[in-house]
Amino acid sequence: MKPTLHEYEASSVPVEQHRPFVALLFVWLAFQVSTVMFFLGATALSHLPLSTAISVVITAAVVISVVSFLVGSTGARSGLSTSML
Repeated sequence: MKPTLHEYEASSVPVEQHRPFVALLFVWLAFQVSTVMFFLGATALSHLPLSTAISVVITAAVVISVVSFLVGSTGARSGLSTSML
């Protein structure tokens, strides 16, 4: 019988199980460059002038970066997963 895997989905992660910042940085970067963002941008911004479209994309990227940073730092301090926050 294999031991069960404990993912800490409903509890706080012990400090010795925390992952380093660099490992999580790649997840955050991939979150910023998701294909959903490209499809939504192509659909929603297709009728805007180029300068307006670029400013909207940059603003959206900054907003999502701030939100993901705040959620990630709150989770890192509390040891809880995003779904438990």
